[in-house]
Amino acid sequence: MIADFATPPVVEVVTAVRFSPMRQETFLAFASFWRDTWRDDFPGFELQGPYESPVERFSDGAPQAPTLSFEFPPVMLLPRVWASSADGQHLLQVQRDWFAANWRRHGGVSDVTYPHWPARRTEFKQRWAEFSGWLEAQGETPDSIQCEVTYINHIAPVEGIWSSHGEVARVLPGLSVGADLPVRAEQAALRSQYVVDAEGDLPQARLHVSLTPAFGGPGEPKPIYVLELTVRGAPASDGDLGKFGDRARRVIVESFISITSSELRMAWGQK
Repeated sequence: MIADFATPPVVEVVTAVRFSPMRQETFLAFASFWRDTWRDDFPGFELQGPYESPVERFSDGAPQAPTLSFEFPPVMLLPRVWASSADGQHLLQVQRDWFAANWRRHGGVSDVTYPHWPARRTEFKQRWAEFSGWLEAQGETPDSIQCEVTYINHIAPVEGIWSSHGEVARVLPGLSVGADLPVRAEQAALRSQYVVDAEGDLPQARLHVSLTPAFGGPGEPKPIYVLELTVRGAPASDGDLGKFGDRARRVIVESFISITSSELRMAWGQK
């Protein structure tokens, strides 16, 4: 059984799939699909810049490092569409080669109940089936290339546990310097990545973890730590995106538990 929390610090969950690019004319016809199928549930319609989903590679067995490219595309890149619910908490993202379903605590609302993974899995599965079915009706072949699950957490101060960025060791106990040294922690940031081993018909994937100091929260901004965990990789060999999502969610939750302090997990009501 995967651990659960009564009041988790999660503020956004993204479930996404990268697929074989659709033709430009198909993308330009997407607005008609949104109007006929999604507009009632997602009345908001915005254009955003395109998102380049990183591709995880494992062919040579060497660790993957970020690469820089200074090439310019020969034509203007097509945008990314945001279709959002009336309350802003649910978001669908579509571009030529990428689809995502988000849940988020929109506008800093703190009393919104996180719908938990089964609801996110169902939402993603339903909307992807609707969208990919439309693509197929347009003569496209939306083959899944890579999947992605991201949890973004805003870890706010808890009285008696931590109150400033310098107390990062009370958030992630592994980020600390020996107490016998003549130094005092001010803040910390973290970026790390891990290989997720193959499992059944699921190939290797990669877990990315980042911790960033920031200020936020309702009212006067307070110090927070933004903890982001992403699992990204190819889908199951049978094309079942749900299998990837379930494993990704398990890896993320278990990793979250392994790196955060037991005091904070108790404050969040770990079950």
